[in-house]
Amino acid sequence: MTQTYYLTTADKKTLQSVLSHCKMGDTLDEASHASLSPKYLTLLSSVCDHVVRMHQPNTFQLQARNTFVEELENFIHDLYQDSRLSLFGSSVNGFALCNSDLDISLAFDNLNRIENKVELIQDLAMKLETMDGIVKDSVEAIIGARVPIVKLKSVQLKSKLNTGHPNNVDISLYNLLAIENSRMLASYAAIDDRVKTLGCLVKIFYKTLDNSSHLSSYAYILMVIFYLQQ
Repeated sequence: MTQTYYLTTADKKTLQSVLSHCKMGDTLDEASHASLSPKYLTLLSSVCDHVVRMHQPNTFQLQARNTFVEELENFIHDLYQDSRLSLFGSSVNGFALCNSDLDISLAFDNLNRIENKVELIQDLAMKLETMDGIVKDSVEAIIGARVPIVKLKSVQLKSKLNTGHPNNVDISLYNLLAIENSRMLASYAAIDDRVKTLGCLVKIFYKTLDNSSHLSSYAYILMVIFYLQQ
């Protein structure tokens, strides 16, 4: 859902002055060397921080996610006693937004279970349809993808997050690389709060556009980190 932000007349004039330092067609190097006064930089930082805060999940929304994951873990554990759930993606990498999907990796102690991933995904999807708190008819087994997943929506997340479109919950099998990639991004995000701010701003920006490039959030955050390393 698009957020609306209100600035005072003075703030708008100041922002116009900030933008006037960078002419249309400037290269990245030319724009980055624009001379901005401390006043302009403070205002620009304040606006960026405000936009990110408005899009980040609040305490109640985070609690709703944690509660749902706990209930899901208990439900799946009753089905498969050797199952283990691990979060990855925006939920743990430091770049979460209100409308970020909930990405979960499902693993088993008994490796024989994954001899046929497609059958396991289909069986899991069928059983999850009986779980309380799942949006009716939202459970879907996506078996044609490179990584087969079960996609569903939670009633609790839909009501708590209230973002205009309920978050997808994606369950994949043994997505160990994604878990490690999430830890890597979390390490970068922990270095400096400005890393998270810029990363979230980029995500907010591209989510408001027609994202015909089909790049993932992970790809955009990698580009942000590459830029900051220059």
